[in-house]
Order: sequence, then C-alpha cells, then structure tokens
Amino acid sequence: MPVINAQKQPEKDRFKIEINSEKAKEIKEYMQWADIKDLSFFFEEAAHFVLSKDKEWKQHKKLKQSHSETA
Repeated sequence: MPVINAQKQPEKDRFKIEINSEKAKEIKEYMQWADIKDLSFFFEEAAHFVLSKDKEWKQHKKLKQSHSETA
C-alpha cells in the first residue's frame, strides 16, 4: 500500500473570454510580481476569493439550498 496516494485531478472546464486590454496588462504585471505562471490558476484563485467574500452571493446560495431541501 503506498504511503502517498495519487491526488485526483479535478474536472476542468474551458472558457474563452475577452477582457479590457488595460486589465489584461495589470493581470500580467500582477502575475509576474506574484510569480504566478498559470493564468488559469490566477482566475481560479480570483474567483474563489470573490465567491467566498460576497455576502449576497452566500445568502443567495443558502436560500437556494433551503428551497431545494423543502421541495
């Protein structure tokens, strides 16, 4: 039995996006500053931050969940 098990890679989806050139430049500068090599990682982390901090989103999800549990 292995001491370390292979980590299962999460399923990935592809997005094709267009963003403002100035914002793209700032993202590239940030990634260079933070030594981030993977643009996908940047967007996943940014999304995680937004989704975990937005109180209205959390409330919406909670209401949606409670409605699905009572249905």
